[in-house]
Amino acid sequence: MLPAPTNALIGRRQELAALETLLGDELVRVVSLVGPGGSGKSRLALEVAHQLQPMFPDGVFFVPLASVTDPRLVLPTLAHTLRVKETAERSLGEVLADRLDEQVTLLVLDNFEQVLPAATAVAELVSATPSVKFLVTSRAPLRISAEHQFQLPPLLLPDLARPSSPGELMENEAVRLFVERARAVVADFELTERNAETIARICHRIDGLPLAVELAAARTRVLAPDALLERLDARLQLLRGGPTDVPTHQQTLRGTIAWSYDLLDRKERALFTTCAVFAGGFTFDALEAVCSSGEDADDVLDTVEALVSQSLLVRREVLGGLRFGMLYTIRDYAQELLGSSSAAQSTHARHAGYYRRLAEAGAAGLVGPEQADWLARLQAEHGNLRAALAWSTDEQGDPVDALTLAGSLAHYWEMAGALEEGRTWLDLALRRGEGQPPELLLPACSGAGTLAWARGDHVRAAELHQQALCMARQTGNRVAEAFALNNLGAQANERLDFDDAIALFEQAAALAVSIEDEHTAAMAKHNLAEVRTSRGELTAAAALYDDALRIFRALGDQFYVAASLRGLAWTALRQDDHRRARDALQESLTLAAELGENSWIAEDLESVAALAEADREPVRATVLLSAADGLRRRIGSPLQSFQRPEREALIDALHAHMGDGAFDGAWTDGQNLPIREAIDLATQR
Repeated sequence: MLPAPTNALIGRRQELAALETLLGDELVRVVSLVGPGGSGKSRLALEVAHQLQPMFPDGVFFVPLASVTDPRLVLPTLAHTLRVKETAERSLGEVLADRLDEQVTLLVLDNFEQVLPAATAVAELVSATPSVKFLVTSRAPLRISAEHQFQLPPLLLPDLARPSSPGELMENEAVRLFVERARAVVADFELTERNAETIARICHRIDGLPLAVELAAARTRVLAPDALLERLDARLQLLRGGPTDVPTHQQTLRGTIAWSYDLLDRKERALFTTCAVFAGGFTFDALEAVCSSGEDADDVLDTVEALVSQSLLVRREVLGGLRFGMLYTIRDYAQELLGSSSAAQSTHARHAGYYRRLAEAGAAGLVGPEQADWLARLQAEHGNLRAALAWSTDEQGDPVDALTLAGSLAHYWEMAGALEEGRTWLDLALRRGEGQPPELLLPACSGAGTLAWARGDHVRAAELHQQALCMARQTGNRVAEAFALNNLGAQANERLDFDDAIALFEQAAALAVSIEDEHTAAMAKHNLAEVRTSRGELTAAAALYDDALRIFRALGDQFYVAASLRGLAWTALRQDDHRRARDALQESLTLAAELGENSWIAEDLESVAALAEADREPVRATVLLSAADGLRRRIGSPLQSFQRPEREALIDALHAHMGDGAFDGAWTDGQNLPIREAIDLATQR
């Protein structure tokens, strides 16, 4: 009645217990075990059936439907399993109902997804046999009233962010399945210090799908884990060659996914293919915008629901709403379909257009009261923004999309500390947009200059900001002109040409005020305060910082609120007002941490280090200064020239307090200190 398992079930203990509890509930009649292809539904259902045999004295029956494609053959297949014969006088449903009447029986219907219209017949049988329970495996729910859906996720995956020993990793069910199946083909295969992280990464790259893990493990017969991981970009080609005693569609990963795809209708196939254009998940609004204009909104909604119910899209709740996505392996298949589709060009173009508009809105949002929300939104869409940039900067893409996207994202990259990535995309966009009108080139040129400055490439930064100034004046864009003057003032400050810097900042501030551009006016005042601080004009500097801070607070720009607070802290420290410096730095560091702005965090740590040294805490100061140095190196954000004298003087003072040996020890402690721990150390009173 029940086939014997061919191997032990690895993992799934929580799911096994939950299913046993569900089927043990007298009010539950039908449980559908739903999940993507390759997630191990059949194996888990078989284990449940074996475990529950004592609960069903009249029998547990396993009904394989993988080879059945006609829904009309479901009841005959069930009758064959139960050894029930049809009669001319009565319907097969009636005969089956009589056979099962008053019997305490469990029927396991396996692979129901391709015969879903037979759900009506199952529902009739459920009504006629009150003591019978049904466990159904399917990639889509039956949608009958008695059904209780149980969604089966992929296996739990190890945490790649936390170093784990081989022993700890073997407790993870995906890793353990890989190792056990690898031992089936290489008897002496072991999880070791050398291969443990690689195997954990392999499990992540194949989504923790049991079928994919088993197929990958089988490849260890000829490929070491390192080589296997390198080849997983071609997952669908690599993961094949499964056992021959299972249904054909379970012998390769491609076959498993193709089996699900073949069950879709025309609209579902089209939307499934469209979803491949997204990277890192998407919102419903994004999908609706990227679908062709001929698709009705209600159709898109219904089709998304169908793809989710058939486990081809993953739905997850995040802060701010719902996002949808595909498992890596399923997206690989969808991308192959999209790549060979006549709609590929238009789909990519609509995708790039949607994210261009999102980036433009984000550029405005990042300097206002919704700054944190927009930063989080752009970070959530990071994969899609990259995909849109890759498409638009390529030959077939639109150079207008490329320039607008990259130019709009410059401040986002600055805030996120993604300086090298931003530089790369902006350079590509400017090359792709060569020959375009200056009004299109201007934002990307200005943004590239800002990121070059942040990375310490001041020659390139000055060249780009000068070009931006010329373009702004050529096009009559006075907002961009004021911004370019401010940026050129920053270059003069970097050269320690304070007189030129003051003149440029004052010119930028005056122009910004005349056109009511409060943000640029506040930036220029903030930068002018930095110059006054460098010249020792502390009272004037504090007044400028206070003025800039007031404007940034009113605008809701927390990014520059943090910067102005840090400036005020430096002036307070030089005036021996340690309490005011401490309070300002506390708020600045809190804001920088909330925004995840790593370069600002580094500056705050350096400022707190200076305060700690003044408070006679040399060890704490050294650790914080070293942590800031390590963070700067990791994100590629070096000190500016006007900041270096203060840093060198601080290091000299700490050496004098501690001696070389103690200083070196504290410096070593700080180099790789996690950001969260460094912030905690900085905020200790």
